Amino acid sequence: MEKSLAETEFVIPDSGKTVSSFDYVVRKAGKNAPPRIRNLDSKSKSVWFRNPGRDVRPFASLGLLKLIHRTDDPEAKELHQRSIKGPVERFGVGRSVIERYFRNKTFLGEGLSINPNSHVIRPAIFPVPCLEFGQGKLLRVALSEK
Repeated sequence: MEKSLAETEFVIPDSGKTVSSFDYVVRKAGKNAPPRIRNLDSKSKSVWFRNPGRDVRPFASLGLLKLIHRTDDPEAKELHQRSIKGPVERFGVGRSVIERYFRNKTFLGEGLSINPNSHVIRPAIFPVPCLEFGQGKLLRVALSEK
């Protein structure tokens, strides 16, 4: 039997109190809830969902669910590779955003000044000791030049 969020109840583990899924979501989101929660219909369908690695099967609003792709999924694999950026590239993107949107801007009548050196990367290089495994096998870490 399909139930709405208002009809679906569960026990809150910490308090032992029973609450409807709708009331729980609204209360948990608080006063500054995003529009998708503020506009949530108590009559919308509830579904069970599962978080990987957890045995708990809580209820959720069907209208709030989002499809999540694994990183090796063919539909997401290319995008995932594009999202992996090294520190130099990540800081470069941040610097370009600052240059583009914050140059010559004011806030409460005062000019904004952002020091570009605050985005300089200073790598921390430290020695990694050798690890000894059974029968005297040593594992050494060598720094590579990039």
